[in-house]
Amino acid sequence: MLNMASVRSKICDFSDELTVKNLLYRDFFESFTGMQFQSDVGDGDLTSELIFKDAQNAKTEIVARESGIVAGMEEVECGCSGRLKCEILKKDGVTVKKNDVICRLSGELKLILRMERTLLNFIGRMSGVATHTARIVDKVKRIAPGVEVACTRKTLWGLLDKKACAVGGGCTHRLSLSDAILIKDNHLDALNRNVTLAISSCLTVSESKVRFIEIEVENFKEAMAAVRVFKKYQDEKKITVPCLVMLDNLSPDAAKLINEELKKRDLRKCIYLEVSGGINEKNMVAYAKTGADIVSMGCLTKDERSLDVSLEVKFQ
Repeated sequence: MLNMASVRSKICDFSDELTVKNLLYRDFFESFTGMQFQSDVGDGDLTSELIFKDAQNAKTEIVARESGIVAGMEEVECGCSGRLKCEILKKDGVTVKKNDVICRLSGELKLILRMERTLLNFIGRMSGVATHTARIVDKVKRIAPGVEVACTRKTLWGLLDKKACAVGGGCTHRLSLSDAILIKDNHLDALNRNVTLAISSCLTVSESKVRFIEIEVENFKEAMAAVRVFKKYQDEKKITVPCLVMLDNLSPDAAKLINEELKKRDLRKCIYLEVSGGINEKNMVAYAKTGADIVSMGCLTKDERSLDVSLEVKFQ
């Protein structure tokens, strides 16, 4: 197996871009937050406006109601900036236990109550994804230390889910379609499954614009054809970025056979193997043992439950 550690940042981890310091990510976060907040508040918090006639300040705590990995704190701090005072007690990636205080918010009570559900949703959702990812990553590392676990573009909350996966120790894979070349099944179907034509069509792009080139195949024959094409263009110096072959919806036995055959034919060193499609906690052990470099799992971001968190008011 190739040493993924040395090329992780080039192939399947774009997490350095998932920070509010990055204007593109910040714009996405603020836009997403605005929609979430507006849909929750509507024309105003009718109950709080009726009960609290005058401006009143309060101190509050956001508390974990179960153990897990905290995520979303950079986003919460950004969302509160200029409106509420936010004291982060547990940073992203920290493990919390039941009843641990994650952060403290202080400011106008009515504003805190208007923002409460949106903030709790962010912390709960992102922490839930991070917790699930951390559990998966830990199991895979114990079984196959060199294998990376990556999420997919099957997300409910877009880049926020990708960020949460990274906090949990997973890889992000592509953040958008512009990050890398990934020839998928529909591309191949439109070309009558012509692997050579599909790959050669992508050689005109400037490699400074992509971090890797990958093709999704569905059987042994396509996998072997793809690797040979990659090898040919590598030898001709027409491809210098990492090349990946995604074995999509293949059984663990089929994926293992392809890995072994590539080794026998001295073709394994020229590519990275990714297994994907229907992988979950029940079958991930078998896929981690196939010899693949990357196990990508849509369940990390599309099927996860939120971490239980709540906000408690402590009047000043």
